[in-house]
Amino acid sequence: MPSFSCTSATLKELPFFSTLSEAEVTKLLPFVQVRTYNRGMFVIASGSAIDGLYIIVSGRLKVVLQDERGRQFIVAQLGPKDLCGEALMQECRTGEAVEAVTQCELVYLPRKAVLECLERNPTAAMFILAVVTARLSDARRKMGNLALETVGTRVLRVLLEQGHEEHGEWRVDVGAETIAALVGASREMVSRVTKNLINRGVVRRYKRKLIVADRSRLAEYAQHSEGRLERNGSASSNAPYPQFAR
Repeated sequence: MPSFSCTSATLKELPFFSTLSEAEVTKLLPFVQVRTYNRGMFVIASGSAIDGLYIIVSGRLKVVLQDERGRQFIVAQLGPKDLCGEALMQECRTGEAVEAVTQCELVYLPRKAVLECLERNPTAAMFILAVVTARLSDARRKMGNLALETVGTRVLRVLLEQGHEEHGEWRVDVGAETIAALVGASREMVSRVTKNLINRGVVRRYKRKLIVADRSRLAEYAQHSEGRLERNGSASSNAPYPQFAR
């Protein structure tokens, strides 16, 4: 059963709806649905048409590109109050898929209702344009990272960004498979990079998770990681910075 109570007041607390007047929200209320998805379910399948706008109430989603062998590249990670399905103007089918990482609760508004609302409300239209522009900018940044940075540098950034502080330690929230999907590399290459960092005492393993022992040193590595990691991942621990392969 959905836990989100769908009223004009609760909708006004969410992005997109917050840009609308009370009367406009009331007009849209009959079209709004609250949908729940279990982990692993697709909110938007690859190759499908975008049928509406989704706003996350709780849970996490990932936007992925996947090949015929099942290998994934994570385009974006989304959390509460983020939107997906914002590219409503395109009539072609999307090449991306939106998948639930955890159990999720979403507010859904059909495409036709959204487009009619955007025609009436310039502020809401500018909000959607800002979301699309930000996603495009982020995609270009990731393209630049893939082209210009080494795999090692990209892994370092994920270790620094995808974690949380716990008992004075930085615990990485994602495993090797997700890291590989985030950086556009194989799990084997990610394992080489993490092995190099473990050998240097910067990272350690605990119950199949990675813990960063020295975040400041890892951040320094991210700034200076140039050159190439040896194929076997056993770069000399006497070198000032690890060398990572592309």
